Amino acid sequence: MAKDTLQQFLAALVGAGHITYEQFERHPVAWQVICSIYDDAFSEIAFTDFFWHVRNMMGPIFRLADVVDTLPKANIIHSVAAGYGGMLGALLRTRQPDSRYMLTEHGLYTKERVIDLLVSAWLKTPVNVLVQGLEIELSPFRELWINYFRQLGNAAYQQADAIYS
Repeated sequence: MAKDTLQQFLAALVGAGHITYEQFERHPVAWQVICSIYDDAFSEIAFTDFFWHVRNMMGPIFRLADVVDTLPKANIIHSVAAGYGGMLGALLRTRQPDSRYMLTEHGLYTKERVIDLLVSAWLKTPVNVLVQGLEIELSPFRELWINYFRQLGNAAYQQADAIYS
């Protein structure tokens, strides 16, 4: 996701008149983004299946956006990982642009999520990473979830003023 697109997305979650989780599936811009992602990369699967996965992915993001609304002004924001904690930092940095955002990342969170997703039974076609390795063709849902966690990390990295490992 390009930095300007990410900025617009984060602002839509925490800016004035921001989109709520209840509005998400009916909001014209959100709907356009969902359809565009589906058409570009996931049209081989049923749209309803794709949509429900995306909806479930967005729930935690909207909860984090709600948390941002309750937090006091901060001079320094710190996240210890690039996952949901990093997304919280990215959202807070967007809401409080005068704050400094520091990310302490060890490079493990996204890798651990990818491994979890590769062996997860709740996604179709579980993968034996010990036999097949990490360079395999992924099912569309597995790919969708892996990209989701990578985008969480990207949001944290792009919003951070300083990154320490």
